[in-house]
Amino acid sequence: MSVVDILARALTSLYIARYLARAFIALSPIAHFLRPILFLNHGKIKSDTTAAAEKMSDERLRVKLISAGFDEDAVFGMERGELMTTYAELSASGKLKVSPGAVGRVGYDPEVEKEKLAFEKQKWEAEIEEKRQREESDNEIRKQETEERRQREEREIEERRRREERQK
Repeated sequence: MSVVDILARALTSLYIARYLARAFIALSPIAHFLRPILFLNHGKIKSDTTAAAEKMSDERLRVKLISAGFDEDAVFGMERGELMTTYAELSASGKLKVSPGAVGRVGYDPEVEKEKLAFEKQKWEAEIEEKRQREESDNEIRKQETEERRQREEREIEERRRREERQK
């Protein structure tokens, strides 16, 4: 067993390992070889659990960890690798359960949906009323223009008739 293997195994057994490993990996030329050793906990995690964690978005992983009782600040401080590892470990241990309080924070809330629907309906009615008023205003303007045109034509006809009478 090489010194790197001994160091990697020692670091994984400590809680601080993830933070030290991140710094070590960033500086190490063999980072891609050590990543599975440092973050996957020596095969204790089932591969399907790891695959499920890889498919989830960061936000969903955070929600699940917070609902499982993790500190919100600590969860938001984690990077993607830590989120996946923590979720996979928790899921593999069978401790991943959603608390009743967490369900209310995420998902579908009928009251909020009713308010959104009422707002959309009110917005739609206001748009229709505005459109109706605009059309009435346009119709009124057209009527006035038509009336002015008619009066102007009548005046022109009357003026022509007067000119013709004068010329006779």
